[in-house]
Amino acid sequence: MPEYEIQVAGPIGPVVASALPEFTATVVPTVTVLGGTVACPDELSSVVDLLTAHGFAPVELHIDPQDGTDDPILAGYRCRITGLPGDDL
Repeated sequence: MPEYEIQVAGPIGPVVASALPEFTATVVPTVTVLGGTVACPDELSSVVDLLTAHGFAPVELHIDPQDGTDDPILAGYRCRITGLPGDDL
């Protein structure tokens, strides 16, 4: 199962963190890094929707496939999310 790292602008509070039990939250300057796993793309979309609904703009998403793949497209893939909170990403 792939592991995801989602960076959001600013620190998240305990309420939002408790709504994401499959993720750990680490605050670093200007962003919070959430790391965890989800079962499917729809579940990842739900996580992003929850964050944006609470005013946290995801700024970067890192996917680690965790399956030993040598596929350069999947292995260590990063994407920058460009948009504002409330935009349909």
